[in-house]
Amino acid sequence: MSMLGVDISKDTFHCCLQRGEKRSEASFENTRTGFRKLRSWLRTHRAHEVHVCMESTGPYWRHLAANLHKAKIRVSVVNPTRTAYFAKSRLLRTKTDAVDARMLAQFCASERPALWEPDSDEILSLRGLLAYRDQLIAQRIALTQIVQSVAVGATLLKMNETHLVGIAEMVKQIESQIQGVLCSDVTLSRNAQLLQTIPGVASLTAANVLAELPVHRLHSAKAAAAYAGLTPAERQSGTSVKGKPRICKTGNAKLRRALYMAALTAKRKVPAFKELADRLEARGKSGKQIIVAVMHKLVRLAYSLLKNQRPYQPVSA
Repeated sequence: MSMLGVDISKDTFHCCLQRGEKRSEASFENTRTGFRKLRSWLRTHRAHEVHVCMESTGPYWRHLAANLHKAKIRVSVVNPTRTAYFAKSRLLRTKTDAVDARMLAQFCASERPALWEPDSDEILSLRGLLAYRDQLIAQRIALTQIVQSVAVGATLLKMNETHLVGIAEMVKQIESQIQGVLCSDVTLSRNAQLLQTIPGVASLTAANVLAELPVHRLHSAKAAAAYAGLTPAERQSGTSVKGKPRICKTGNAKLRRALYMAALTAKRKVPAFKELADRLEARGKSGKQIIVAVMHKLVRLAYSLLKNQRPYQPVSA
């Protein structure tokens, strides 16, 4: 098995092919033509069995990973935090495209990361619509705040109001398309309904969870909480190091944001979550810690409902 480390950027990607002690390197354009040249280069080096490893930084890896997967080539897309610590463990001091590609090939040979599979077209569409909606909401907030913080004339104020009305209309259209995607697929529609059996989880929250939580790739509810970055990270050693536990945040930030508002509602309306919040408050936990605990319980619950395909049944905390 040959290991291929790929350090990818917007315009190009650098490759390091490692076969035992032998190593070959090359760079290609991050285009379909570059993808074809890569496959031809692999055939030239007689690399018929290849495990490709790249980092999930930015959007630039997606097309190459999908192209290689379609060509029946093993692909792993790894969290850059893992590779960063791996590089530190090797005492690497230099960071260039070539060095990173070599490091990724070594990481692949040493760690044998799990294989990547592309998401369905419906999930990709859902993710894109939600990201676009988030940008529209951010624009609306920014435009509302700026007219409140600076002096504006009547003409500019009217232009701003017109702009806000346009954004509101676009948000409604995007939300309608999101519902269309959910209804177009039987599995997505059923899973969205399952999630909405949890009080506080509305259709948009359900859509965000479905878009960002890869239930099929996670083996437990605990893994789902870790994927969302909601597991505790403790810092204690001997008698001198006694840091306060915090959530690790080494996870999906979009998923955490989607769960936040749902957690606020669940803490008030769902008996199991309210009991949990009251118990933590009695132990002196801060409001932020309580919300994080509710989010942690919420993502585990969401995973369990989707995994077992059963609606939420109220139980005691």
